Amino acid sequence: KEGTVATDAEGRITLVNDEAKRLLDLQDDVVGRRLVDVVPVGHVREVLAGTTEGHDQVVLVDDRVLVANRMPVAARGRAVGAVVTLRDRTELEALLRELNDVRSLADALRAQEHEFSHRLHVIAGLIELGRNEDAVGYIQQSSLVHQALVASIVESVGEPTLLALLLGKATVASERGVELRVTDDTQLPE
Repeated sequence: KEGTVATDAEGRITLVNDEAKRLLDLQDDVVGRRLVDVVPVGHVREVLAGTTEGHDQVVLVDDRVLVANRMPVAARGRAVGAVVTLRDRTELEALLRELNDVRSLADALRAQEHEFSHRLHVIAGLIELGRNEDAVGYIQQSSLVHQALVASIVESVGEPTLLALLLGKATVASERGVELRVTDDTQLPE
């Protein structure tokens, strides 16, 4: 699961395993060639060649997120090359993004639950006080405000996922006493 590339003091590749070839999209004939001749220009080349130093350097190669570590190798006090290890973090990064999305959704649902609970307490209080007409009026008003918000966003935003996100954010904003507005000139078709 870990890619390994070894180079000599002149930067020629002396060893490369199959995982490193896969992660860096290298050909089979790279041993003996200079690293800078086979790795594309950019941050990944800088890290592998040692011009950028540091542990756990995050590099992007095509659609992959890799963590690279370069360790110089010395023999008898003289630099003889370096060894680079590469770990693929693409799936982990995707899972972290997905986890963040789920947390955001959970926060939005928590806010909706809190807002709903708050409304139920107001309605229950009005009923306990015998103010049934006020309770009905409060329910109607709350329903109209929510329906107006949904209608205004549905007209402007054609993407259902984004629509659901905006409605969740509107609930969170309402709970925090913040006004969320989607302007009339907003247009985001499917």
